[in-house]
Amino acid sequence: MTAYRYTKIIVDASNDAAGDILAQEIELRGTLGGADLTTAALAGTNASGSGGYYSGAEGPDKAFNNSTADWWQPRGAGSYIIWDHGAGTPQHVEQVRWIAHPSYLGRTPNKFTVWGSNDLVTWTPDWAQTNCGTWGASDRTFDRSAFVPIADLKVTKQSAYAVTTSDGIMVAKQGAYIGTTNLQLMLAKQGAYVPTLSPGFVIAKQSAYVVLIREDDNRRMSLM
Repeated sequence: MTAYRYTKIIVDASNDAAGDILAQEIELRGTLGGADLTTAALAGTNASGSGGYYSGAEGPDKAFNNSTADWWQPRGAGSYIIWDHGAGTPQHVEQVRWIAHPSYLGRTPNKFTVWGSNDLVTWTPDWAQTNCGTWGASDRTFDRSAFVPIADLKVTKQSAYAVTTSDGIMVAKQGAYIGTTNLQLMLAKQGAYVPTLSPGFVIAKQSAYVVLIREDDNRRMSLM
């Protein structure tokens, strides 16, 4: 697992019809149930994020100030928030704790991705929560170990059978290709798309969806 100076959370989809997001607090943890890697005293300088706040008082620093009296509230899915762990102290995030406003549980992420960078230019996707669902509680935690780390994905050539996953995504051998899912994600021969994930095949994103597919221990294609 690679540690990074900067951690970014991108909200890929919101439970709000308008795409709004609200976080009273966000904790980044290096271990499951461990200490928060963010520091309230540094929130004003180490936190940054996408614009579109309802007011100037709802910036990204409010998600890391250890107070539920205020909040970070960007507008629109695709919003992101960044924490700078500091020069010489890179960290790897294993768990995210997200505290939403109890009166606005619709303004919560349905999907988000955790990214890492050491220069704010090159970003590496680390892991994703692809189905947060409807929030029944305002305080939730999400573990990296519960999902497929993006860096660990691999796609290998399968025999001529089709597998339908529990989420209804089918991966089937179709002539020169290995299937197309109903979320517009195609697995195609190497050279047609980038980036390469394993010899002979690559994975490509078509449209705004990102679906994580890996080969599990039973050598069957599965959606995680």
